[in-house]
Amino acid sequence: MAEEQTGNQITVKARLKELHLIIEVTDNGPGIEKDVLPQIFIPFYSTRKNGSGIGLTLSKNIMRLHQGQLEVESEAGKGATFRLLFPN
Repeated sequence: MAEEQTGNQITVKARLKELHLIIEVTDNGPGIEKDVLPQIFIPFYSTRKNGSGIGLTLSKNIMRLHQGQLEVESEAGKGATFRLLFPN
């Protein structure tokens, strides 16, 4: 089970850059280990004991169907940022 963390924070930002609407969702959680990062969009891959591993895969596929992209940046211990890029 994951450790409880106090002071949880999620920040959502939106901006226009060139021909894309970009929405960034950032948290201050434990982050994602560097060696795990390339695998998080693989179907049924999960780092959680009771995780199904379909949430991020489904999200990325939905973005592709709308000609968009889903990207992630993270560093262990420093949270994560998920970036949704929508075409204009």
